[in-house]
Amino acid sequence: MIDRLLQPPQPPAPGRIHKRTVAGCDALTYYLQLPHLYQADTPISVCVHGISRNAKEMIEAFAGEAAENRVLIAPLFRKQDYPRYQQPGISTADRSDLALLEILADVGRLTGVDSRQFDLFGYSGGAQFAQRFSLFEPERIRSLSLTSAGWYSWPDASLRYPYGVGSRALRSTIDLQKFLALPCQLIIGSDDSERDSSLNCASQIDRVQGNDRWQRAQNWLQAMTHACEKHQIDNQPQWHELAGQKHSFGDNVRQAELVGKVCQFWNQTLQKSAKPAAIYCGDYKAALPVSQMLYRQ
Repeated sequence: MIDRLLQPPQPPAPGRIHKRTVAGCDALTYYLQLPHLYQADTPISVCVHGISRNAKEMIEAFAGEAAENRVLIAPLFRKQDYPRYQQPGISTADRSDLALLEILADVGRLTGVDSRQFDLFGYSGGAQFAQRFSLFEPERIRSLSLTSAGWYSWPDASLRYPYGVGSRALRSTIDLQKFLALPCQLIIGSDDSERDSSLNCASQIDRVQGNDRWQRAQNWLQAMTHACEKHQIDNQPQWHELAGQKHSFGDNVRQAELVGKVCQFWNQTLQKSAKPAAIYCGDYKAALPVSQMLYRQ
């Protein structure tokens, strides 16, 4: 009885999408897919949904192309738990940034995969979260992919967070220079120019960033380029425009190969980091993950 209680949790079957909740906290819910072969240094990719909370749709979209050599995670920031998940680091009540860190720790415990660094992708409101999370935790990010964000935190210390990176009563510290050095991919539909009901149309944002998502992406790209030059950092985001595309994750995936563009960026970044992808872990039924191997020893 005691031996069974001490056993580490068994990882879920690979090749399938599983909905999981971190033990003891119902708000920490996420979708997970493991590759058939994985080991401690298998890369992790996190995909963050927009305000429609379509986490399952997102991981399903990436499951085919990315699942063979990556651990895929899609956190679910439910509205009742994380109403302002796009703006981490402000409130003490709904810290979406800490929620993601807890989810990553859970995946590490479950699988033995090193979850300290990962690729981060976000769409729409998820892109807002991804950008701001990366401001606070740049050392955790291997690559950052932002698609169709409604608005951005400007790399400008004269503007208070979340409009910029200026100081306010934050719960974490922004490291702008490390953020500017991150490999970053910026994707936007060429026709993503509607001022719809989900777009933040505050005058302060319009004045600095532009009137729609396309304008704001273009202007943020320029602001990032200037910030890198100012801080003498040889880097700038890669720009990808999805021809004829509006603001729809499903259409962007089906009609404009969004997933392929993101996966290509992930693979390029992984190669440059000189961190090998998973080659062998053995059949999950026959070989234990690293955490359980250490336990058995």
